[in-house]
Amino acid sequence: LSDTAATLNISFTWYRNGVLNTTFNSNFTGVTSASTIYTSALVTNLTPGERWICSANATDTINSSSDNSSYVTIANSTGQQIFDCTTISQSNIYTVLQNDINNSTGSICIDITGSNVTFNLNGHTIDGIDSGTGVRLRSGANNVTILNGTLSDWEQGIYITGAVGEEINVFNFTNLFFNSNSMYGIFSQIGNNGSVTFNRFIGGSIDLYLSNSNNITIKWNNFTNSVYLSDSNNNIFSHNNFSTINFYTMSNNNYG
Repeated sequence: LSDTAATLNISFTWYRNGVLNTTFNSNFTGVTSASTIYTSALVTNLTPGERWICSANATDTINSSSDNSSYVTIANSTGQQIFDCTTISQSNIYTVLQNDINNSTGSICIDITGSNVTFNLNGHTIDGIDSGTGVRLRSGANNVTILNGTLSDWEQGIYITGAVGEEINVFNFTNLFFNSNSMYGIFSQIGNNGSVTFNRFIGGSIDLYLSNSNNITIKWNNFTNSVYLSDSNNNIFSHNNFSTINFYTMSNNNYG
């Protein structure tokens, strides 16, 4: 983005099962290369089993940039209803939070052990008392997606943990707000082949900590605190906003 251009146009194109479905255009004025833009490009009439991808092209009449989202598979919109802290042990399930959970005193609110799980916070908040874990993924919880809500006032918002040789494989955290978690927004102790996209982090000490965690894509996030990497390789950082530059790598890391 050029500082000499005042108007930014973003064109969003949605493809359903590989076929162009619809296009949206949004215009923004008074933007600079330091600006962070938040907007929505929503589609309706979804059918379970469909695969969608969004392509975005931004231009300011001087420069242009384009990128594609990850594929999203539409699950059954009703799903299993979640009302309170619980363990999700069933595999191949779509779960939906039905209400806010406030001032939870448990050490772990949502414990995920099943595979092929989607946990949709549905715009709700899971709130603690500055200790414990909001959502934990542990051994066996492969291919887990967590999206659309707020995790606040925990020691760690999301915690990925497992024994050596029992790494968590494939996880997707998107459109989440990590608010005032006392230690970590996301702490991946042993997770691979994941994505962390379109999230916001405010308050706390460390926004993202990757330890022994490899092949993770970190894109389109808004970080306000520190990001740590330790013994983690082949991780890609792209199109993130850092309000303060506190990016730390310890031993045996590489990233792009």
